[in-house]
Amino acid sequence: MFSSGLVGCDQSAAKDQAAVDSMQQELDELKDGFNQDAQAQLDQDGFYEADPNYIENVASTLENAANSTSSGQSKVLQDQANLLRELNTLMEPYDTALDEFTQLGGLEISTITDQSQFARRIELIAQMGGANESMDANFPRVIRLLGKIEGLSMVSTEKQVSLLAEFRQSDRVLLKAMNRYLEILDTHWNQYEEEAETGTLLFYEEVPDAIVDEMGEVMATIDTEAVRQGELQQALLDIDQP
Repeated sequence: MFSSGLVGCDQSAAKDQAAVDSMQQELDELKDGFNQDAQAQLDQDGFYEADPNYIENVASTLENAANSTSSGQSKVLQDQANLLRELNTLMEPYDTALDEFTQLGGLEISTITDQSQFARRIELIAQMGGANESMDANFPRVIRLLGKIEGLSMVSTEKQVSLLAEFRQSDRVLLKAMNRYLEILDTHWNQYEEEAETGTLLFYEEVPDAIVDEMGEVMATIDTEAVRQGELQQALLDIDQP
């Protein structure tokens, strides 16, 4: 995904060629490590949580090479590094909110020991929703510019754009379901329990059947979208495979 697009180009000096060769070796190592880690997580868990430092490491590698090459190549490499950092900037609000949400316990009922703890989690879901829309609006432009710099085929670039758009749509559905899940638990506080052995959510008799049914649908949606996102991650990873 982050090839320089410069290998094989006519180099104006041996110094430039050496800098580009060294950079490409570093990029290949970073990419191989990312792909191996992501695939291992996908195989084991059905999804992957990528190294948050990966894109910055790639951008730094490009930037270091830009400082060691002639002006024309330097600009191309710096432009690519800038675009990668823009991707990181777009993802940061989502990742920050998700990290806090996860640290609080996410949707795990056992981690909600007081009714006041719902508000922050619901607020974080809203933050992720806003960040999701920002990513959806801006990713296509950045991905297409990166694809042009890297010399990727239009088919490959547009496939990335399409898959990322599908992921953002999945997140819309998932975040809405997560929000409703917490809303129902909040509204019916002290009217349910989690079965210790199985983790099954059990509502007490005073909870209307319609709410119980709705919660079943919400939980099914969460499960379905989680699987779907793993599939989309695999499809994105496969684009970069030989």
